[in-house]
Amino acid sequence: METIGKIRRRHQVGGESISAIARSLNLSRNTVKKYPPVSG
Repeated sequence: METIGKIRRRHQVGGESISAIARSLNLSRNTVKKYPPVSG
């Protein structure tokens, strides 16, 4: 759950790309894409 939060925060607040997030968290791009941002 902690990783999901990191992914969402970096993408929404930080505006990082999926590739950059995947590289910095040592995950695959597909893993990062799996967790869409929470709307609302």
